Amino acid sequence: MRRLASRRGAVSVVAALALVTLIAVSLAASVAVVAAHAARVTHQEDGLQALYLAEMGVEETLARHASGETPETLWRVVERGLGPEVPAGGEVSSSDEIAPGGDSRLAVGSYEVTARGGGGALVISSRGLVATPAGRSVEREVRVECRRAGGKWHVEKWERVP
Repeated sequence: MRRLASRRGAVSVVAALALVTLIAVSLAASVAVVAAHAARVTHQEDGLQALYLAEMGVEETLARHASGETPETLWRVVERGLGPEVPAGGEVSSSDEIAPGGDSRLAVGSYEVTARGGGGALVISSRGLVATPAGRSVEREVRVECRRAGGKWHVEKWERVP
């Protein structure tokens, strides 16, 4: 009888250890899935912010061309909650900053724009770059083709460069 009772106790201990192991493995797998999802979401946010920066560069270039200026290159640094800053030696003066808004979600980043025009056509390439807290960078580029008609620039093609 005593032997039967000790076997029952041993079976109970083994069953409890198996259950605890199963719970620990399930918990570890759940944590791994959540961490992988969080990393994907963060990468998507960084990519979207870089795309917004690239589009900001296109919009600034179009605004400058509409006012009669014809810059071939622009480069700006944008910080969270602050207006774009002009890098040393940049072509843009600090008096015409474009503030991204008081509650900007933009991480520290920049945009670099090149514009080629002639014969009533304008091609703008803008690259947005976001520096992540982990030290890597994410960049997105857009290319815009415009035509001048009626004294205004009309966008004919706006594409994201892969």
